[in-house]
Amino acid sequence: MRCWLETAGATRFAIVTACNPGSQPVDAEQNALRQAQLECELLEAGFEPYAAENIADGSDWADEESCFIADMGRDEALALAMKHGQLAIVCGGADGLPELAWTSGQAGQ
Repeated sequence: MRCWLETAGATRFAIVTACNPGSQPVDAEQNALRQAQLECELLEAGFEPYAAENIADGSDWADEESCFIADMGRDEALALAMKHGQLAIVCGGADGLPELAWTSGQAGQ
């Protein structure tokens, strides 16, 4: 990841989804609509989102489409996640190491 960020000229990254807001499962069609809206917002804000996927640890939760966003800072990503009803994001700096960050008022913060 560090090498990719370096090559892309990026110093940070975020991974954000719009699926299953509040960790409450919704149907695939609703998730697809929510995710498309997130992608449009990112493009309109001048970001180039890359398709990503959050892979669930167990079979009790479905994998989720998400966006990998180069050069999006932690605070901006957290605000975007909150807007889309998310509890957390993954983000990191130029070292490429991922960090789980909780949105405001969430457990684990």
